[in-house]
Amino acid sequence: MIVFDRAYNHYLQFANWTKQQVWFVCRLKKNAVYEVLQETFKQKLPDGQAGVLKEEHIHLPYKEEKESKTLCLRKVTYRDEKGRVYEFITNNFSISNVEVAHVYKLRWNIELLFKKIKQNFQLHYFIQKPRMA
Repeated sequence: MIVFDRAYNHYLQFANWTKQQVWFVCRLKKNAVYEVLQETFKQKLPDGQAGVLKEEHIHLPYKEEKESKTLCLRKVTYRDEKGRVYEFITNNFSISNVEVAHVYKLRWNIELLFKKIKQNFQLHYFIQKPRMA
């Protein structure tokens, strides 16, 4: 499974991965154009409670060799403990909507680890000088 941020949104690549059964989870861009086919899950959560708010089956249009095509995806809307709302898309229809959000959260923990490493260690800690004989 590939997990990445919304900076990378290449729908033709998403379609190719889907054909190859390579699963992905990423955040949906704010300006993404899509059609909601079906709302498969919806719940209201009390303020301050994290969880999945909604799940939808969506179609995203894309072009392949100047031909218009459609990509079938799931969109999971999640609210975190701080009240921030995230929209994730995935081509994996077999995992639960909670797992979709959890997979993305694991990705974010890895980002935080690398950020901490870069802040606390200078590059020379990772480069070994050749030993003279």
